[in-house]
Amino acid sequence: MANDLGAIRQWDPIRRPPKAFWPDAWKQDHTLKSAFQASVVWYFKDIAQEVGSDEYAEILSDWGYGTLSIPEGSDDFWLGNGLDISVADQVDFLSRLLSGGVPVSQNSLVALSQASAAESGLGITLHGKTGGGFHEDGSAEGWYVGWVTREGRAPAVFALYAEGVNWAAIRDFRKTSALTLLTTCGLLPEKAFRT
Repeated sequence: MANDLGAIRQWDPIRRPPKAFWPDAWKQDHTLKSAFQASVVWYFKDIAQEVGSDEYAEILSDWGYGTLSIPEGSDDFWLGNGLDISVADQVDFLSRLLSGGVPVSQNSLVALSQASAAESGLGITLHGKTGGGFHEDGSAEGWYVGWVTREGRAPAVFALYAEGVNWAAIRDFRKTSALTLLTTCGLLPEKAFRT
C-alpha cells in the first residue's frame, strides 16, 4: 500500500474525533497523496499505530533521522512528543534519501515523489511539505521542507524554519519565503510557481 496513492483510508470519527481546530479537509477519507498534501494528522497517527512505536524507533534510528525517544505506544511522536530534527539534519537526511543513502525501496521513493509534488513547469518540479505547531505562549513555529528536481541535474534539497507571534504570521510565510530563496539561489526561474 505504500506506493498506492489512490488507496483510500477511511476516517473513523469515533476513533479519531474531530477537534475544534481541525480544518474541514481532515474530516473525511483520504489517500496517501491527499493526506500528505493536507497534513491530515489522524491519517498518519493511524499508520503510526499500525507500524508500532518500537518498529518506528528502529527504522528512524537505521535512517539516522533526528533525535528520538519515542514513548511506547505513541502515535504522535513527531508532534513534539519524542522526535526532533534540526534544519541542517533535515537537509542531510533528504540529500541521503534522494541519493540512495537511506535503505528505502524504490516503490516508496516513487510514492514519496508523487505525494510531495507540489507544483511543476518548465522542466522543474517542486516537492515540499509544510508543517507547524504552537508553543505554550501561543506563538507558532513552522517549516517548509523539500527538494527541487530539474531536468538533467541532481535534486536540490531545502528546509526553511520560521517562528512567529501566531499562526497567521507564518502560515504563508513558510512557502513564499522558501520560493523566494530558491529563486534567489537560481534553483527556480524568476516568478516560478507564483500565483
